[in-house]
Amino acid sequence: MKVLITGGNGFLGSNIARECLEVGYDLMIISRSSNNINDILDKVTFVKYTSFSSHKSEICAFLPNIVIHTAWDGGNAYVDVNSTSQFTNINFGTELLNVLCEMNTNPTFIGFGSFAEYGIFKSKATETQSEAPNSMYGMAKYTFKQISEFICKQNNIKWVWIRPCIIYGNGDVATRLIPSLIKKLLAGEDCVLDDCSATIDYLNIRDFSSAVIHIITCNQTGIFNICSSNEYSVRHVINIIKKNVGSKANIIFDVSKNRKNVSDYICGSNEKLKKIGWKQTIDIEDGIIDMINSVHHVFSRHVGQSLKSS
Repeated sequence: MKVLITGGNGFLGSNIARECLEVGYDLMIISRSSNNINDILDKVTFVKYTSFSSHKSEICAFLPNIVIHTAWDGGNAYVDVNSTSQFTNINFGTELLNVLCEMNTNPTFIGFGSFAEYGIFKSKATETQSEAPNSMYGMAKYTFKQISEFICKQNNIKWVWIRPCIIYGNGDVATRLIPSLIKKLLAGEDCVLDDCSATIDYLNIRDFSSAVIHIITCNQTGIFNICSSNEYSVRHVINIIKKNVGSKANIIFDVSKNRKNVSDYICGSNEKLKKIGWKQTIDIEDGIIDMINSVHHVFSRHVGQSLKSS
């Protein structure tokens, strides 16, 4: 099995890449940087991204059976969520699809969406639920979903659309709630957050990556929501972090910091995934403890280096 991953240096892409190697897939990664995957560079074909059309010859020579398109500019920072720059991603994705359409084979295309496609919702989102995006990010994801499905059908390319819910774990974007809170509490810093009244479906990155591989090995097509199907109070998750860090720092909840036009309920159903034999294996507290240990190791190493240099 030959797999091409775009954006393979990112949080999702890099972990899927490691899972692909674990099951023995031949792997090509196209990404702008490689700092998060230095440990596997000798096991993959790495292409530094300039444009997908400029890499056409390399892609065609590799002849991937599966193309996993995780690359996406913006979306990790709240400031980007309602920027019209989100729509440039549609052009990038379409450019990649054009390259795949010109190949001699018909690889499976796996695009990555978001629960932001649903907009504001109050019950567990399913694959058949109607989309109603209320942000540029959600609309861009939804629009590319429609375009990619149409292009794939027109060109006899198998199409999969994966919607990650809220994925956490080692290597997560440092500014997100769980990793940033762990780091601050380990440093003994007081933290000021919004009111944290949301209910979130959290899934560990290792379970997420295993779900992607399961979809591939079961030769599935169509839409899959990848989530835990659990409902976690954000304050409960914060309490898990504080308890396991053992911090005495203060956590202050400030309603004035609440973000506008953001759903306070982001949860999904994974019944479709379970029907093909996938199941979650990592409890949220175990996953958070693993993150704390990892961040603590890095934190201690940096402190040790500072002491040596002084």
